Amino acid sequence: MSEYQYYEFRAIDTPIDNDGMNALRQVSSRAEITPTSFINEYNYGDFRGNARQFMSRWFDMHVYVANWGTRRLMMRLPGRLADRSKFDPFIRGCELVNVLDAGENIILNFDDCDEDGQYSGEWEEGSGWLSGMITLRADFLSGDWRMLYVAWLWAVSLGHIRDEVPEPLPGIAPLTGPLTTLAEFFHIDADLVAAAAERPAGTAGHLSSKKDIEDAISGISDNEKTKLLCQLAEGDPHVSIEVRKLVREFSQAGVEPVRLRTAGELRARSKEVCKERKIAEAKHAEAKREHRRQEAERMRLQRIAEVAKRGEAAWSEIDKHMKIKSGRSYDDAAQLLFDLKTIANENSTTEHFFLRLEDIRRRYASRPRFLERIERLR
Repeated sequence: MSEYQYYEFRAIDTPIDNDGMNALRQVSSRAEITPTSFINEYNYGDFRGNARQFMSRWFDMHVYVANWGTRRLMMRLPGRLADRSKFDPFIRGCELVNVLDAGENIILNFDDCDEDGQYSGEWEEGSGWLSGMITLRADFLSGDWRMLYVAWLWAVSLGHIRDEVPEPLPGIAPLTGPLTTLAEFFHIDADLVAAAAERPAGTAGHLSSKKDIEDAISGISDNEKTKLLCQLAEGDPHVSIEVRKLVREFSQAGVEPVRLRTAGELRARSKEVCKERKIAEAKHAEAKREHRRQEAERMRLQRIAEVAKRGEAAWSEIDKHMKIKSGRSYDDAAQLLFDLKTIANENSTTEHFFLRLEDIRRRYASRPRFLERIERLR
């Protein structure tokens, strides 16, 4: 089987200018290039560019997928909006994430090389993954740190984090689609993610009403508001993110801290979640089987009622099916006979039924495949 590699880059804050587009075309003539994206798939060749340089110069997010298991997500962040001093509880001991310098920006690099063969499932194509995670960047910049918590769970699931280490946030709920996609992209234990999502994260709170948001904004100082309005007038693409961040910080002010769970507690809870999930899945599967059984019974009774209405004509249909001489026609003829036997049992006319059955056996004695189908009618 040929190798498969997928590269996708996305510009979010600022479209790529003509010079940038021309530079990208020099790297690849086959890539799908637009002012906001660069996408290419390789089955035999390889990417001639450098992902880190692409991110430093032009792009804000990048996904890489290879059929041997390697997966990468890169995210460029404005340095002034990303407080690196808060990263440590999330990335200490987590080899999935590292922070790269890129001038005034930083790059969060999530890289799972799968060197230990932890992922042994079938590989998937890369298209669609980045679209499912695109909003993680804006959420993170506005103060939602759950993305890094998910990365921390990757290390927990592989046993890289000691049992006594506390979680970096009180929880991860509510679990959003992009966060779920991130966990699925890096094959993080879904039961562990579910365990972490049993409690809300302090940074994930949303204000409940328009008045709450108005109160939060009214608490922003005049100097800060003037600064934000100037940035807006200058076309700064991050103004809305900064406002969301300030509102989020206001919403969290005065919130009582809760006891953090440990990695060991989360691992233990994930085993319980796994058992609960399997029980629920088994009950669901049994319910589906029972539904199918009831539906099959309903259709059987309906079919028998229709055969009973046809009366003598049903016996004539058997000969019509036998003239076709095909496996399907034999099946239809045999089904009719089974239904007629059920009707005979209900009407206490089984003796008459078997007399007619013997006549059919005699007339079609040269059709062994048909006779095999009605053997159980004896």
